[in-house]
Amino acid sequence: MGHLKYKLVIFDFDGTIGNSFLWFQESINKAAKRYKFKEINQTEIEKLRELKTREIMSYLGVPWWKVPFIARYMRKLMTDDLEKITFFDGVPSLMNKFSEEGIYIVILSSNSFQNVVKILGPEITIKINQIECGVSIFGKKNRFKKMIKKFGLSTKDVLAIGDETRDIEAARAAGIRSGAVTWGYATREALEAESPDYIFHSMNDIIQKVI
Repeated sequence: MGHLKYKLVIFDFDGTIGNSFLWFQESINKAAKRYKFKEINQTEIEKLRELKTREIMSYLGVPWWKVPFIARYMRKLMTDDLEKITFFDGVPSLMNKFSEEGIYIVILSSNSFQNVVKILGPEITIKINQIECGVSIFGKKNRFKKMIKKFGLSTKDVLAIGDETRDIEAARAAGIRSGAVTWGYATREALEAESPDYIFHSMNDIIQKVI
């Protein structure tokens, strides 16, 4: 394993591994009605993809205290709609490759464990060393540190891959490298503005750059 660039790769789930963006677009206004924040149309969704997470909350008029309740409600809605959500093309080969190379794989998500496992299915789930769920919206830094400690690694051996600006911010705060995927919730421009260590354009791109 001495040749490996990274010994542990921590993936975000929604928008990175799980293809839930279309579902999110259909469901966010249900949460907006229930929790009384701004409903959004298709044009605004595209605008929000260009913003940082904190700017999105501000635009929608979501007070911080409501965030855990909204997150829990969205997880419940997703549980009811799981048949609409799948993983992105290339995920099985990516996980197989990492597993073959002896790279530890962790999924860190604000989603529920039940949703993540059902979307992935048993063949992919078995390749993953740890699935940490119910992470608060800005709680990733501490979870990153917990995983580094759990696997007994130094920060230089760990890479976090996500699709939102907060994923990059949390990785930097935890002292680990970050990779951003261009097929998720945030636009490539918004991600590049945060200066991640890597920008990935496909699952194969992750394999090429990380192994």
